[in-house]
Parts: sequence; structure tokens; C-alpha cells
Amino acid sequence: MGISGSGPPSLHLLVLQVITLHLALLSGRVSSLSCYHCTNEMTNIHCVDDFNLQACETGMDTCQTITSYSDVSEKLTILKSCTTNVSCHLQRQEYETSCNVVTSDWVCVYCCHNDKCNIHIASGCSASLSPSKPSLIQILDRVFISFLIIPASRHILAET
Repeated sequence: MGISGSGPPSLHLLVLQVITLHLALLSGRVSSLSCYHCTNEMTNIHCVDDFNLQACETGMDTCQTITSYSDVSEKLTILKSCTTNVSCHLQRQEYETSCNVVTSDWVCVYCCHNDKCNIHIASGCSASLSPSKPSLIQILDRVFISFLIIPASRHILAET
């Protein structure tokens, strides 16, 4: 008995229904990754509210944060999005040498793979952080905001 039509039609229909049901159940178990999304924000606070949390499209398996600072514009810029693991790590390698927050212009890329994991700004820390270090990252977020945002805010206020 082959699938080419030699078996009873009800058996073929049953096999198709079982396969369809199996695929539906399998896809129901796979949950999509949720990452924070923002573009050209000057503070992380504007990036990490529930409004900016989005489900990633199929194939997007990585949350990304790109943080940059320009001494010329005195502007910190934060971008958060869903991406692929390959794309994120290629960008991270590309900007690895410029991820030095002591210099006047820098870019840091952070890649992670869990829901809401791109909540922090990219600070040049390793992407594989142990669970005991989130408080360190939170402290770095506040330090960056105080050293970079407050002087930029003063400059903006002085111009108005």
C-alpha cells in the first residue's frame, strides 16, 4: 500500500490530519522571543516600558542593543531590536574595538537570547553574564546615564 493512491482515501486523510495536528501542537509549544524596541533614544528609560516590548518575527532569535556616543554631538543613542544571532554577533565583532566608553566616540553592541534580555544599555560587558551580575549592569546603566545624559541635557538646556 503506497501513498500514491493505492490505499483507502480515508487513511490518507487521517494521516494528513494527524500530521497537521502534530505540527499545530509543535508550533504551539514554540513561543516567540520578546525584545525591547526603540530607535535613536537618548535614555534607556524611553526604551524599556511595556509599550516597547514586541514579539520578534519568525527567525529572529536574538535581542540586540546598540549604544553609541558622539563627542561632537554630545549625544548618547540607544537602539534596541530583534535580530538574528549571526547578524548581532557580526555587528558586535565589527564594533568590538570601538566599544571603549572612555574614548570620545564609541559604539557597543549587546546580544542576548531570552525574553526582555535587552533591557540594559550596551556597556561593553560580556554577553554571557551570570545571573549574579544583573545588579552590576543596572549600576552601569545609571552611571552611563548620569555621566553622559546629564551633561548633554545641560548643553541642550543652555542652548534654549
